Amino acid sequence: MTKLSYILMLFLAISCSKSSSDKPEPVVPERNTIHLRASMEGLKAGVDDSGVITWQSGDKIAVLLDDGSVTSLSLESGAGTRNAVFSGDLPAGRTFAGKAAYPWWDGAWSSSAGELVLTLPEAVTWTAGDYVPAIMKATAVGESLSFMHVGAIMQFTIKGMPASVASFKFTSSAGAVMGRNDFTYTFTPSAGNRVFHIPVVAGTLPAYTISLHDVSGGEFLSKTKSKTTSVARCDFRKVTPIAVQVDDKFRVVCYNVFEGMTRDSENNYDNFVAWVNSVSPDVLVLCEAGDLEDQSLRWGHPYSAKVKKDSFPIVITSSRPRTIVQTITTTGKVVHGAVHIRIDGYDIVGLHLRPTRDDDESGVLEPEEYAKYGALRKTELEYIIDQTIDNPSYAERKNWIFCGDFNAYSPLEKTAVSPYGSRSAYTYKEPEASVCYEVYPVIADVLKDVIYYKGGTAYKPSMYHGRSRLDYIFASEGIYSRIAAADVILGGFPGNYRSEDENPSDHMPLYTDIITYAFYVLDGNSRLEDWPEENLIIED
Repeated sequence: MTKLSYILMLFLAISCSKSSSDKPEPVVPERNTIHLRASMEGLKAGVDDSGVITWQSGDKIAVLLDDGSVTSLSLESGAGTRNAVFSGDLPAGRTFAGKAAYPWWDGAWSSSAGELVLTLPEAVTWTAGDYVPAIMKATAVGESLSFMHVGAIMQFTIKGMPASVASFKFTSSAGAVMGRNDFTYTFTPSAGNRVFHIPVVAGTLPAYTISLHDVSGGEFLSKTKSKTTSVARCDFRKVTPIAVQVDDKFRVVCYNVFEGMTRDSENNYDNFVAWVNSVSPDVLVLCEAGDLEDQSLRWGHPYSAKVKKDSFPIVITSSRPRTIVQTITTTGKVVHGAVHIRIDGYDIVGLHLRPTRDDDESGVLEPEEYAKYGALRKTELEYIIDQTIDNPSYAERKNWIFCGDFNAYSPLEKTAVSPYGSRSAYTYKEPEASVCYEVYPVIADVLKDVIYYKGGTAYKPSMYHGRSRLDYIFASEGIYSRIAAADVILGGFPGNYRSEDENPSDHMPLYTDIITYAFYVLDGNSRLEDWPEENLIIED
C-alpha cells in the first residue's frame, strides 16, 4: 500500500495452490509454501496526489485457511505496481481457502461463515510522514485474485496541532468503524499539520465524535456530528479542514506572602497590588494571607475563598466565577487547612502544610524534630488528598491543581546546587529525618510537579535565600501537557534572591500558564462547533 496515501482501503488477494502425491500415505510437510498473485482495482479514493494506489514493499495480506484460521503472506514482488505476488509458509497440513484481505494487522482478522472479518485494533501507531493503508478484500477466481475496496473512508485534516497531542480518536456506534465503536491513531507528539483517514463500514454512518488527546489520554477538545452520514463503498469524504488554535490562557499564581504581606501594609499594599496586576493571574493562591482578600477588587478579582483555621489563613481569589467546593479544617488532621474551589472545569486546592517546630526552643532544629513534623506533614497531605482527589464524590473530575507551601523538600533535589551562588540545596539529615522526604512523593505520585519538570528538572528554589524549595504547583496529566510555562517569579516587587529583609516575603511566588484549545475553520473567523452540521462534511 502506498506509503504516501491518506486512506484506509480494505483487503485481499489470492490464488490457489495445489499439491498431490501418488503415494497412498502422503507425508505432510512441516510447512507448505504458497505463492498468490494479487491485483487491485484502480478505483481512485484519494490515496495520493496522483490518485494511484499501488502495492508497497513490506505489505502483508491476511489469508483464510481451510480450518478457519488466518495467517499472513508477505509481498514477494510487484512493489510500486497494482499487480504483485505474495508468498509465505502455511502451517502443516493447511490449505488456502480462497479468501484474502488487506492490510494485515496482527489479530485483527478472523473468520465467520467462510468470510474474513476485520475488527480494527484499538489503536494503530502512526509513523510521522506515513499514510494509512487502504482496506480491501479478495476472493480467488481460478488462480486470479483481485482486491476490491470494501469500506468507506473518512478524512480529517488538522492544522496547527499542538506538540502535546499524541492521539486522534474517532468514536461512533454499532460497530461502524470496521467492527469497533472507536478507533485511535497514536503518534509521536510534534507540532504541525496531520491528516487522518478512518475506515468505516459503507452505508449509513451513525453520529460520530472526533477528538484529540494528550500523552496521558486526557481530552484536549472534541467535535460531535449528531446527524447520520450516508457513505458508499470507497466514498471518500472529509471534514472541512480545521485548525487547532489557542482558545484561552489560564494563569495560576501561588505566593506565601508572609503574615498577610505585612511588609507592604504601611504602604496600603500599593506595591503588592501593582505587582499582582502586572502578573495578571486568573487565580491567585495566597498562604499566610491575613485579610488580603479585602484588596482583591484592586487587582480585578471579585471572587474569593478563604480558610482561616489559625493566624495563617489561605485565600484564593479569582477573576472568574468559582464554586467553593470545600474548606478542609478538621482538627487533628490539618494545621493551617486547605481550600478547594472549582473554576472553569479545574479543581484547585490551595494548602499550607504544617512547619517544623523548635519544641525545646533551643534555637536549633534537631533531626528528631524534623522527623516528627515530617511524619505529621505526610499524614496531613494524605488526608487532604483523601478529601479531594481520592474522594468518591469527585471521581469524575480529572483536572486537578494543588499549590501552596508544602514545607517539604523534594527527594529529587537532595544533591541539587542552587543557581544562585552555586551553593548546595538544604537537605534533611539522614537517616533520622528521612521521613521528611516521604512527604513529596505523596502528591508527586498522583500529580506532576510542574515547576520541576517544565524547568527541565532544573533546581528552582522558592525561598529568599535560594537554597530550598518549599512551594510547589502540582497538576494532573491532562493539564500538565497543556502547560505553556511554569516558573518561580524573580525580580520586581518580590525581589531577587538576596536577603530576607530586602524582600516582602521570605518566599518567592510561582506561576503556571495553562493553555486551552478550540477547533476553528481555516479562515479563523468562526469556531467549528458554530458551523451548521449540513456544511460540516463535503465530498472530495
